Amino acid sequence: MPILRPLLTLVLLLTICLSACSGNNLVISTAYNRADNSSAKRFYKYAKFDSNEKKQIKATIDQFHLWHRKQQLPIYIDMLREVEYSLETNDPLNQEKINNWISTVYSFRDNIEQCNPMLQSAEFLAQLTDAQVLEIQDRFIKLRQKNEKKRNKYTTEEREKRRLQSMLKSLKFLGLKMNDSQIEILTNTLAETESTNKLWLEQWRLWQAEFIDLLADRQQSDFKPRLQQLIAKLSRIPETHYPEILAANQERWSNTALTIGKTLDTKQQADFLQVIKKVNSSLNKLAKDSPAVDTSMAFPTETHCSPI
Repeated sequence: MPILRPLLTLVLLLTICLSACSGNNLVISTAYNRADNSSAKRFYKYAKFDSNEKKQIKATIDQFHLWHRKQQLPIYIDMLREVEYSLETNDPLNQEKINNWISTVYSFRDNIEQCNPMLQSAEFLAQLTDAQVLEIQDRFIKLRQKNEKKRNKYTTEEREKRRLQSMLKSLKFLGLKMNDSQIEILTNTLAETESTNKLWLEQWRLWQAEFIDLLADRQQSDFKPRLQQLIAKLSRIPETHYPEILAANQERWSNTALTIGKTLDTKQQADFLQVIKKVNSSLNKLAKDSPAVDTSMAFPTETHCSPI
């Protein structure tokens, strides 16, 4: 289901960028190695799949995960080496460097989008029963209700406070314990950042409806290209429906990253460098590892999305 897109992107990128930022080798390797199992279990909740279908799903996620390990982790390592070199040599931080790093991170996301297993899932989806399609639709509704309930639990001010706390916690994992003036900068930027949550959720709801409608035509000869177009459409929602807000928010945070980067004291820089080195060491070990997984039942994949 389309959950593969946000789920795998978040599990793999955030596992590295957030959970892995503890700098603890065991934490990083354990979290990353369990990402495929976590994704599969969440995927199974979308409908009642039989044992054969579950094997296909698991094999496809394993294949994607192996591709990510072999083809993407080395790219992450290269970027972290740039950051590491910049810190070690005291290379002056500037807007161009910040923007280049941000663009590189976005390229990681784009790579994942281009190898999204859903792009090759037409044959699998075409075999779904009408009952399974209804279960997927019901799952969409329940998840939406759950998210709305969770969101309505807090006021706007409370949500902003929670976001700040979460951000400070993530930065602390990176070795960056913010001082009062730096926290003030983050607080101001959060207040200035225009929320896109409602815009995204509305488009996500419409996309879900399109996906269910498309499944009704899953036996049609043009199902695969239409599916691939719809999957690609999902990844472009921000750029398509609120590009000005997206660009303005990105500029705000790029400027904030530069401002805070220039205010880091010697200890903050040293702590950050230490974490970067640990993370890079762990990613190197993960990239070299070759776990034994059976991908014989996986969805067919494009050549450039092959693990080897």
